[in-house]
Formats: sequence, structure tokens, C-alpha cells
Amino acid sequence: MGAELIRGTIWTALAFYFVSCGLQLAGRGRNGWEKAARLCWTLGCAAFVVHVLCAFQFAYGWSHRTALDFTAQRTAQVVGAAVGQGVWVSYFFTGLWIADCALWWTPSLASFRAQRWYQASIAAFFVFMVVNGAMIFESGAVRWFAGASFLTLVV
Repeated sequence: MGAELIRGTIWTALAFYFVSCGLQLAGRGRNGWEKAARLCWTLGCAAFVVHVLCAFQFAYGWSHRTALDFTAQRTAQVVGAAVGQGVWVSYFFTGLWIADCALWWTPSLASFRAQRWYQASIAAFFVFMVVNGAMIFESGAVRWFAGASFLTLVV
């Protein structure tokens, strides 16, 4: 059941992420769309946090070392180099998503979040993380879907 929770929570997070991105693009400047996008963004973040908790509970036994070793092993299988430090990038990603949600829900900080350089930075980093995660931790059709999603977001 642990593996299903890990997979289900990341798919839920990704679904909300993509819906939020679509709503942000389609409804730019429209208040109702912005609220829906913010809610989806927040639900995606919550699902991602649950994903991380499930991964540590069911796959890593609450061990950072195990997470580091597993990530290094998967990276070696895909790119030929055993690099586990991506776990630290994932920790940063988790904190960034939580912080970005807080920015979006705080009216006095929403104008900062709306700046183009900030939006572009967040978008680029999120796309990198989504594609990287799918390429390292998934195989087959999921990798193709990740590639297609990446191209869609770039376009």
C-alpha cells in the first residue's frame, strides 16, 4: 500500500500543478480564475508534502541516508552517475512550494509574487523538478508523458 500512496500523492500533486498552471495562463488578470489557480496550487503543494511524508515513511524508513542512497542508485541507472545530492534540491523544492503558497495567500506579498522575474524563476525551477523527477524515478510511458508535458509548458 505504501508504493500506491507514494505514486498516488505525486500524481495528485502533478494534476493540481498542471491545472493551476493552465488556469494561470488562461485566466491571467481574471479574479475568479486566479482564485481557482491559487487553490489548485495550494492543493498540489499539500499533496506533494504528503508525497514526501509517504516516501519517507514507506520507502526510506525516515532515513535521509537511505533517501540519498536510493536517489544516487536511480540516478546512476538513468544517467550513469551516482548522484544523490538531488535529495537536497528536493528539500529546497518542497520548502519553496510551501513558501510560494504562503506568498500567494498573503495579500500584502501577492504583488511580489506577481513579478515576472519571480514567476519565470518559479516556473523554470518547477518544470526542471517535474521533468527530472519523472526521468529519474519513473520509466516507460511516464517518462514520455513527462517529456511531452515539459514541451507543452515550454510552448
